[in-house]
Amino acid sequence: MRAVAQLVGTAGIFGVAAGGVATLVLGIMTVGEAFENTGGGLPFVVFMFAVLVAFGGYIGGGD
Repeated sequence: MRAVAQLVGTAGIFGVAAGGVATLVLGIMTVGEAFENTGGGLPFVVFMFAVLVAFGGYIGGGD
C-alpha cells in the first residue's frame, strides 16, 4: 500500500514538473517575443531560460 502511495506521489511530482516546464517554456517564449520586439533577441531568451531552469532546479531540489 505504501509503495502505491509512493508511486502516486512520484507521478504527481512528475506531473507538476511537466506542467511547470510547459509553463516556463510558454513564459520564455512570451518574454522572448516581447524583448525581441524591443530590439533584444536570442541572448536574452537564453539568459531567461538559464535563470528559470536554475530557479526550477532550486525549488525542485530543495528538501
